[in-house]
Amino acid sequence: MTGATLRACDSIIEVTPTLPTGYNWNLGALIPGPLLLSRDRAQIFLEGSQLWTTASHGSASTANIPAQISGASGFGSWRSVSGLWGTTFTIAGKVKTSTYDGSSFGALYDTPCTGSANSCEARAAGDSHLWLYNGGNLYEQSGATFQNRGGPPVTPSLWDVNAAGTVIVLGHDPLQNASILEVWTLVANAGGWTKTGALKPSDVAAANAAIEGGFQLGAKGPGAVAPDGSIHVWSDARCVGTGQRNKTQVHVRSKDGGATWDVETLPSTDTLTNNLMSWSDSAFFAGSYENVRWVMVASPTPTFDGFAYTYPNRTYDVITRCTDKGGAPTYMRIASESLPGWTDPSYAGFSERGVATLLTSVGVSQVY
Repeated sequence: MTGATLRACDSIIEVTPTLPTGYNWNLGALIPGPLLLSRDRAQIFLEGSQLWTTASHGSASTANIPAQISGASGFGSWRSVSGLWGTTFTIAGKVKTSTYDGSSFGALYDTPCTGSANSCEARAAGDSHLWLYNGGNLYEQSGATFQNRGGPPVTPSLWDVNAAGTVIVLGHDPLQNASILEVWTLVANAGGWTKTGALKPSDVAAANAAIEGGFQLGAKGPGAVAPDGSIHVWSDARCVGTGQRNKTQVHVRSKDGGATWDVETLPSTDTLTNNLMSWSDSAFFAGSYENVRWVMVASPTPTFDGFAYTYPNRTYDVITRCTDKGGAPTYMRIASESLPGWTDPSYAGFSERGVATLLTSVGVSQVY
């Protein structure tokens, strides 16, 4: 999935059945969820215990978390474009951070973060050099401590760190409505930030006419950055005006740091969700400029009895970019997972290989 060649849309996708986690995990309000996803394996931190579940290719087992993070709670995890995970958690009242490479955690460090551990976002370069974002400021690892590098030029809607240690920030400047997103980078050991590009209203003007309210971004952020440096942004389905959902969405890509953009209109969300109502995009993956996947949340249309709405169970739909029978790029749904209830806590995420993991209170499923 990380290569340049797109797979055929009619090729077989391996889907494992829902696997119980082996524990009544109460995640509460944890964001982004307790998922460590490496290669084809999902590891799920079971909040309120000292256990985690490992799932892969149809089997799952639950064991004690590594002794190195014994006593951890409030777990947060973020996959960096470098391929490493940045993790944060609270031990003995202190917010700690560490890298995770799919097999083991790196050294543990105290952080300057205030508040909950999962509000202290962590990313890592290829050499395990860590960055944190908390309270509007970026903190860079310096030995065993972290130095406050101040706020980035724009409030991040998405930020990441690549293998070389370059910090990438996508965000909107509320004082400059000339752009939807600006792209800024801070090269390792550089003296300051560089603006490499911006997504402007004119870049998506043709799509705006078909989207009620125009092009907007979702609550889960704009999209993803790929290891080849390409930037991927999706418009979001949302409740607007009449309460109906937009059927037109677009995928916007840049291979030059946001200087120029290519826009692809997605098939109708009726096609991507099997005629359900799309609500939002929950997780994004970009393996390269060509290869992307994401998870869309959908449901049957809510019903109204004259007094209140009744909301049916939601679904997770995994969408991939692929080639149709004529060899042209398109998008299709490759898997769907029913969620136990409208308000049931659920999480979706991708490994660096594009393996999707869908986690609900019932268990975990993977899509390869």
